[in-house]
Amino acid sequence: MRHEERESKSNRFLVLPVPYEKTDITDTEDGSPNIPPQLGILPLRDVVVYPHMVSPLLVARKPSVKLIEDANHGSGLIALVAQRTQDAEYPHPEDLFKVGTVAKVMKVLQFPNNVMQIYVHAIARIRLVEFVESDAPYLVAGIEILNDRGMESDTELEALSRSVEDLLGKITTISEEVPDDLTVMARDMDPSATADMIAMYL
Repeated sequence: MRHEERESKSNRFLVLPVPYEKTDITDTEDGSPNIPPQLGILPLRDVVVYPHMVSPLLVARKPSVKLIEDANHGSGLIALVAQRTQDAEYPHPEDLFKVGTVAKVMKVLQFPNNVMQIYVHAIARIRLVEFVESDAPYLVAGIEILNDRGMESDTELEALSRSVEDLLGKITTISEEVPDDLTVMARDMDPSATADMIAMYL
C-alpha cells in the first residue's frame, strides 16, 4: 500500500472531543481564536475532522509534509479540507470541498521515508473563500470562520440538547466503536460540539 493511501486510513484509532482552550492561541477581544485570513490546506482522504476534535493523521504527500514543516515554524495552524474523491493524488482547488476546519498541529512524529504522523486539534469550522497564489508547493486559500447559528430561545436550546444527548445514548448502545463514556463527556459540551462529535463517529 502506498504511503499516500495511508494518509487518511490510519487516523481513526483515536478521536477525542476536546474543547478549544483559549490559551492555545492568542485570542481576539471577543474571545474567538486569532486565526490568519489565509491558511495552507491539508487535503484529507475519506475522513472529516470536526471542530473540538483531536485526531491523528498520517501525512506522506510531499506538499503536505512541507505544509506541516512550515506550520511548525509558524502559528501551527492549518486548514483541514476533505477531497471530493480519493483518486486525486495532488488535488487542485476543484477537487476539494469548500467547508473544512482550521486546526492546530499539536504533535508531529517523524517516520522513515518522509512520512509523518501528526495530532491535530480542530478549532473552528471554516469556508474556503478563494485560493491564492503562493510559492509554497501546497494549496493556500483565504478563509472565513463559520459561526454556529444561535438558538432563538433557551427552550429551543434545551430541547435540542436533550435530543442530541438521547441520540448519543442510542449510538453508544448500538455501536461498539463509540466509547460509553462519551455520553458523560457530552454533558459538559454545548449541543453544537456534541453534534459534531456524533457526526465524527457515524
